[in-house]
Amino acid sequence: MMGSGKSTIGKILSKKINIEFLDTDLLIEQQENKTCKEIFSENGERFFRSKELKLIAYLQTKKAIIATGGGFPIYHNNMDKLLKMGSTIYLKTAPEEIYNRISNQVNRPLLQGLEFLKKTLEKRESIYQKAHKTLITDGKSFSQIIEELLQAIG
Repeated sequence: MMGSGKSTIGKILSKKINIEFLDTDLLIEQQENKTCKEIFSENGERFFRSKELKLIAYLQTKKAIIATGGGFPIYHNNMDKLLKMGSTIYLKTAPEEIYNRISNQVNRPLLQGLEFLKKTLEKRESIYQKAHKTLITDGKSFSQIIEELLQAIG
């Protein structure tokens, strides 16, 4: 889910274990030369999701830590594809904590308040839970989360 710390934690973890880090949102921004917010505003969510779908083939060729956008696993059976690519970890974060982390960020195209976060997470939860591992991040520092991730991936 957006705001769960995927990108920040992924970057730290990749440096710690010396594996490339990829962020699907950043890859799409680079391809389109626009921010995610601009893409959503100018081209719509459907266009953005089609770009995510096209990334799967590229991602399958990489040995990397991959941070997906929050909607990435939800559409086009992407979660099933991710599960076949390697270990998947769901950074489970309460909607209240997500909202506190990101409510003042202007680059979140789908953020529409706490109630929206709750409803979105409720709809997505069953797909997120398919991940190989779930790690609860509420109230934890990045270093605590990294330590738990290192234990989880062995």
